[in-house]
Amino acid sequence: MEHYQLVGYPLLIFAVTGAVTYFIGSSWGAWALMMPIAIPLAVTTGGSLPIAAAAVLSGGTFGDVTSPVSGMTAMSAGAAQADHMKYVKAMTPYNLLAASLAAALFLVIPFIIS
Repeated sequence: MEHYQLVGYPLLIFAVTGAVTYFIGSSWGAWALMMPIAIPLAVTTGGSLPIAAAAVLSGGTFGDVTSPVSGMTAMSAGAAQADHMKYVKAMTPYNLLAASLAAALFLVIPFIIS
């Protein structure tokens, strides 16, 4: 079986999983949708299965803590006794910073281990 080299696939998986989770508001749902896509993609491209799984899990977590429709965000705002949308706006820059760092690492790490 011929393998196609696609080194940037973890970044793609992370971004798509984060977007899916952001819009549906459920990390578990996005993990269930994306893991059956990410694992064959990693196998087909000759990539790392642990990195593919990590991209799915971290993308789902990012989307879950950033999405205004997520139960996690609503619970966190309630625990902080904060207005929900003010809480979302206040936490978004920190979430985007963490996502940017993760995205950069998902772009660089496959080059290092390949």
